[in-house]
Amino acid sequence: MPLRVEAVDVQHSNQVALLRGPLVLFAVQGSQPAFEKAGLMRARATSSAGDWAATAADGTDVMMRPFMNIQEEPYINYVKAKS
Repeated sequence: MPLRVEAVDVQHSNQVALLRGPLVLFAVQGSQPAFEKAGLMRARATSSAGDWAATAADGTDVMMRPFMNIQEEPYINYVKAKS
């Protein structure tokens, strides 16, 4: 299934969620990362359990994980996306 981004709403088009099929991939970290939209779309699978890594605008890799795989880590659903 391909990756896609969806904005929270029209008024906040730079707040997006990364999805793969019906699953939302959450950023596993305590603060809201910023991404280039193209960078989010280039996220790469890192495990057969559904983990993905996306490169943030600052060059760091951010783990993206479906909610069902999150344990006690802090997570964020919507991330900032630059055009």
